Amino acid sequence: MTISLYNIMKSSLCHLLRAGLPAAVLLIGIASSGLQAQTIAHRYEFNGNVADSVGGVNGTASTTTLNFLEAPNFGTSVPTGASGPNQSIEFGMSAGSKKSFVTLAGTTIQNQASAGSFSMFIRPEATASTAFRYAFAALPASGGFVFGQQTLSENQVLSATFNNAPLGSSTTLTSKWYHMALTWEQSGNNLTHVFYLDGVQLATSTVVGSVTGVTDVRLGTFNPLDNDKNFANQFDGRMYDLQIYTGALSGAQVESLNANPGLTLSQIPEPSSYTVLAGAACLMLVALRRRRHSVA
Repeated sequence: MTISLYNIMKSSLCHLLRAGLPAAVLLIGIASSGLQAQTIAHRYEFNGNVADSVGGVNGTASTTTLNFLEAPNFGTSVPTGASGPNQSIEFGMSAGSKKSFVTLAGTTIQNQASAGSFSMFIRPEATASTAFRYAFAALPASGGFVFGQQTLSENQVLSATFNNAPLGSSTTLTSKWYHMALTWEQSGNNLTHVFYLDGVQLATSTVVGSVTGVTDVRLGTFNPLDNDKNFANQFDGRMYDLQIYTGALSGAQVESLNANPGLTLSQIPEPSSYTVLAGAACLMLVALRRRRHSVA
């Protein structure tokens, strides 16, 4: 909701308070229910490690002790205005000759079978590549979703797919931080996805499927094996603050995460609470005026 809408709600609340308390209470309830935070289930802050600071389902990073793998880097490059984790994770330092990645348990997605969401900031290197570079992959691809970088119409874009079907793509990439989020919600045999980029809904799709078959989640690559396969699918860039939620985030919640890098929904003051406070102030003012009139 925009600031102008808040002003309208505040004004309306004051008028309703003058008309009677029940109507005001009703509006307060509506205002305070508008942005109820979903529950965060897992959070990977990438502060020098791949630990899950919320759910305890720690990731496993690639290692430099093998032939075709290298460990991801951690650095201080973070989105502008970030107020939470002070590091990001980097993949693809030796793209073309080595693979770097993090693997997560499939349960991080499976356990959100009825509805779930993930949110993260990503900074891809906008270099030419005809292959799909896997940033986030919930596999197998036949029953999961992937998010990454690819060439479409000679432009590098960020794309999302589910069950091997495209969900949507961004505009041409530059080397900067982007916020991306994907939500899913099950209804019968159908799964509805909504794909967001920088807080704006980019695409939505409803397909037959489920995330219950997800067995593996990979960050940075498609193939985590120590071999010379799939070098072209190595993601080259950085990620910041991966958050996985129970329930499908609303557009307003996604925009709130986009505007507040490094914070979870529960750490972001809900704008609706300001409306409730304004209502309480109006209530006190009206009560005070009535008291003055009754005394007079």
